[in-house]
Amino acid sequence: RETMARVAAYLWGAGAVTVLAILALPHGDDLVLPVAWAIFGLCTACGLAMWRFGERFPTWVFHAGLVLATAAITGAILWQDDPGADIEMLYLWVALYGFYFFGWRAALAHLALVGVGYAAVLLGQPGGDSRVTDWLLTASGLLVAGCIVGLLRDRLVGLVDRLETAAVTDALTGLLNRGGFEGVIATEL
Repeated sequence: RETMARVAAYLWGAGAVTVLAILALPHGDDLVLPVAWAIFGLCTACGLAMWRFGERFPTWVFHAGLVLATAAITGAILWQDDPGADIEMLYLWVALYGFYFFGWRAALAHLALVGVGYAAVLLGQPGGDSRVTDWLLTASGLLVAGCIVGLLRDRLVGLVDRLETAAVTDALTGLLNRGGFEGVIATEL
C-alpha cells in the first residue's frame, strides 16, 4: 500500500507541475484560467494527501482517486479550446496505474470509464469521423499499454513467488531447507 500511495502522490504531483507549467508558459485566450487553477489545486491537494496519509487509506480511496483523475483529465479536455493540445495522453497515467496496482477487472473498469468520458467529450465537439479515429487510437493505445503493464506485473509476481519458494526449499529434494524449517518451527512453537 505504501508504494501505491507514493506512486499516486508522484502522479498527482506531476499533474500539478504540468498544470503550473501550462499556466506559466505564454498561452492564448483558449485557456480557461479558473478551470486550470481548480485542476492545479485538486492535483496539489490529492498529491499531498497521498504523500502524507496514503499508506493509511483503504483501497477504495485509490480507486476513487483514479476516478477523480479521470474526471479531471476529461474536464481539462472539455474546457480547452486547442484541439492540438493532446491532453488525452494524460489518460495514460490512469491506465498504467490501474493495470499495475489493481486486478484485471478493476483496471479494465477504470479504462472503460476513461473511454466513456473521452467519448462523451468528443461527441460534443465538431469533427465527425476524425473524432472517432481520435477515440479509437487513444482507447486502443491505452488498452495495449495497460495490458503490457498488467502482464509484466503478473510475471513479476510469479517470479517473486518462485524466488520465495526457492529460498526455503532444497533444489534437489524439494524439502524445506534450514531457513524454511526454522520458519515452520517458529510458527509451530
